[in-house]
Amino acid sequence: MVGHVTGSFGCAHPYNIDLHVWGTGGTVIATNTTDSAQVCLRSMDRNKWLDMPAGREAKGLAAEFQVLINAIKTDTEPDSDLVSGARTVAIGWAAIESANEGRPVAPKVDF
Repeated sequence: MVGHVTGSFGCAHPYNIDLHVWGTGGTVIATNTTDSAQVCLRSMDRNKWLDMPAGREAKGLAAEFQVLINAIKTDTEPDSDLVSGARTVAIGWAAIESANEGRPVAPKVDF
């Protein structure tokens, strides 16, 4: 699989997370600014889009900070730790490398 990742952290734009996944079997488009994701499945109708529930509260930065705050208050470990975060970054870098080189790249996640 070849992927492409675009980051727009330096531009002047309200905070949002957009996800667009295009595949041979269909497309999924989701964002943290709406309560639904749009799904198009080629097996059904390549021109018909379905709205699927996708609560925005689980996608926002505020929710991520709340998990950290709760862990600090309760003196517990959050579900995500340094290693899982590093693996997420490694997967992103592999996707960027894959897009740049036009070939599949296996992420280096053996920390």
